[in-house]
Amino acid sequence: MSEPCLEHPTLSVLDEETEGSVEILQPTKDTMRASGMRRTISAMVSALGLLSACAPSVSSSVSPSPECPSSWGGKDPGDWVPSIGSGTPELLVPGTPQQADICIYDTKGLRGAAPRRLIDGLEQMATDLNHLPVVAASPSWRACTMIGSTPHSYLIRLRYSNGSVSWVGTAYDVNQCVVTTNGAFRTKSYVGDAVSAAYNAGRWSSLNPVNQCDPGRGRVGQDKQMVPKDAIGLTVCNFSATAPQKRAYGKDVAREISAKITAQPTRIDEGSCPIKATQSLLLVFRYAQGPPAAVTLWKKGCGMDNRFLRSNVPPTLSAELSGLLN
Repeated sequence: MSEPCLEHPTLSVLDEETEGSVEILQPTKDTMRASGMRRTISAMVSALGLLSACAPSVSSSVSPSPECPSSWGGKDPGDWVPSIGSGTPELLVPGTPQQADICIYDTKGLRGAAPRRLIDGLEQMATDLNHLPVVAASPSWRACTMIGSTPHSYLIRLRYSNGSVSWVGTAYDVNQCVVTTNGAFRTKSYVGDAVSAAYNAGRWSSLNPVNQCDPGRGRVGQDKQMVPKDAIGLTVCNFSATAPQKRAYGKDVAREISAKITAQPTRIDEGSCPIKATQSLLLVFRYAQGPPAAVTLWKKGCGMDNRFLRSNVPPTLSAELSGLLN
């Protein structure tokens, strides 16, 4: 047990020059003055040491933010973070991060070049990542052959105003067959190309496709219902290579059609359409924030799917959806 601190410590000062066996001489004024100065300095040093030992330890509630690990600690590309930290199972990016650094790892899992700090687009990145659907399995439309693929991983280190840290792990993969996770939330909606571009440029670009007939990367809620609520617009596109068509509608039509589609019973999309089945229509629902949600209508009685769920289409609904291009 350490000795208790004294309120008024008694200082024992030993002049280094009088320590041990020495010859005692009659002091002169100069030697007395020098000896007194040495004693004064020694007393001050001892007092400061005791005061430091007695002072209460001040522990900060903010721990230093960890740097990028020197190597990738996960078994699979993308599917790992050093710690869950502030991560939650509801959102990939919880709260409002103040800073984001992207760490890159090579195909052997070794840390590559220096981390790249985002200089623009942090708020957009949080919005985009937080609108990805929670999906554990790969959607049926994604062919995970891994042929010709050499995925390399990324870590996004998010720092908050209180000093806490959250991580997002993902990977770049030409087959798009990787997980993005914060340790508590996992999705297989692919963002590796966007993270790679952000690392190279230092800026995050929106995941919202410019082309209104682009189905996008999936939207939160699509694993639970065919069309997530609160759509503000709808673009209907056909797949004709010779005579492509599209027609855009506003909020009223978008919500009317989404209600009719969502009313149909659904099942998990396991890619059950025949190989020769062809796509008929693509319905892209737009939202005020985040990426679109797309529904594909198939020919040959294959119903419709949103790449996560599948549903049958009654003939009357099929005719109504086809008529949206007229």
